[in-house]
Amino acid sequence: MKSRWLAVACLALLCALVLRSITTAAALAAAPLALLALANALRMRRAAIVTTIVLLPYFCYGVMEVVVNTAGRAAALLFTLLTVAAYFAAIDSPRQQNGRSVG
Repeated sequence: MKSRWLAVACLALLCALVLRSITTAAALAAAPLALLALANALRMRRAAIVTTIVLLPYFCYGVMEVVVNTAGRAAALLFTLLTVAAYFAAIDSPRQQNGRSVG
């Protein structure tokens, strides 16, 4: 149960980071993250799988920003780490729901 809420929190923070610049492109980039946060919060059936698949391009974008953008490297690193945290929390959330937590 903790993993699901960690995924929701990370996705909400990712939305906030994407929406720092108020543009149409930022809104389009943040929309999938907001929908994933809602799906994870409502415990939809396949939310964990869809979250892990959708987060891959966001992770790639974050890594690209870390490498290329020297001025905004700290924000890009935070974006990448939040993506990784949301990914692993989403992977762990079905195990937590079924009561088969190993740790």
